[in-house]
Amino acid sequence: MYTRFVQVDNLHNIHDFECIFLDYIKESGLNCSFTRPIESSSNTNYRLQHLSVDKLCQRSDLSSDRIECNFRSEDFNKFRNQLNFTLRIEDETGSRTENISIDRGECMVLEPPGRDVVELNKTSNSICLQWPNKRFDNHNYGVAWDYQLKPHVSLAWQDPHYARLMETFCLNGLPDANQEYELRMRRRINAVHAHWSDYFTYHFRTQLKSSHSSESAKLSPIIILVAIMVSLNLIV
Repeated sequence: MYTRFVQVDNLHNIHDFECIFLDYIKESGLNCSFTRPIESSSNTNYRLQHLSVDKLCQRSDLSSDRIECNFRSEDFNKFRNQLNFTLRIEDETGSRTENISIDRGECMVLEPPGRDVVELNKTSNSICLQWPNKRFDNHNYGVAWDYQLKPHVSLAWQDPHYARLMETFCLNGLPDANQEYELRMRRRINAVHAHWSDYFTYHFRTQLKSSHSSESAKLSPIIILVAIMVSLNLIV
């Protein structure tokens, strides 16, 4: 699901070291992982140290080549700008170490948008949604958004507006009344290698146009024609 990799010294043949934590869960631990080098022996051990905590890294399962090193929430400081690690590799030839540093924003997974969403307003061509976001100010990064709408409509997307611990998102200019849509949204820290959140999916149907509007639409050509005739003195 997440694809941020940090290059480690090629001498050790570890090319895809990554770490993630869920910013929106207070008790979220830090999961670091990498692919076990093909040439490593079954007796090779990997240990990862962060701050004063040293963890033995193990396969995620016996059928996987992915090595995982898990830290508890109290073992790391999620508000540090840089997360620094020392990876120690031990095998028959001895012990080797590698220092690794990752930007905090590249490890952070934001909460998916839309939790406890409510509809503020809906018309025949628009909808406004709102949901709480109490963790918006917990980081100093910008946020990037990804939007999908089915059926596809070409729109000028506007990012959600944040105020008073709430986010408000509006879609305007939808072309069809009484049309069912599927909206999908996700977000991430605005950094090249940051992780996307899970998608928030919302289904809605635009309202029917009011009968008053329909009648006005039907009469408007007649009214315009009469106005033109009056202006040309064709009607006394």
